[in-house]
Amino acid sequence: MPVQPLKPSQVEKKKHETLPDAVIEAFNEMIASQWDGRRSSFKLKQVRALIQSKLGDKKLEDSWLDVEPIYEKAGWKVKFDSPGWDESYDSFYVFTK
Repeated sequence: MPVQPLKPSQVEKKKHETLPDAVIEAFNEMIASQWDGRRSSFKLKQVRALIQSKLGDKKLEDSWLDVEPIYEKAGWKVKFDSPGWDESYDSFYVFTK
């Protein structure tokens, strides 16, 4: 059977399958360690460093950090905020139930 095109309904599952386990492990650790009973908030640079430490010599790909759909499908509300062209602060994630 020839290769078939990916269907829109399959994209999230396919993306999750291609992510290294280290990415989800790192996000899970950050969510748990920063949980205050209502939400978990942490900076992009924190989770990026944790992922890279788990990957070792393998290079972290920026697209791996777009985990919002995966966590939203698991039941989380996820907000990612980064500065606009006239703002200056660290990008961050907020996870809530």
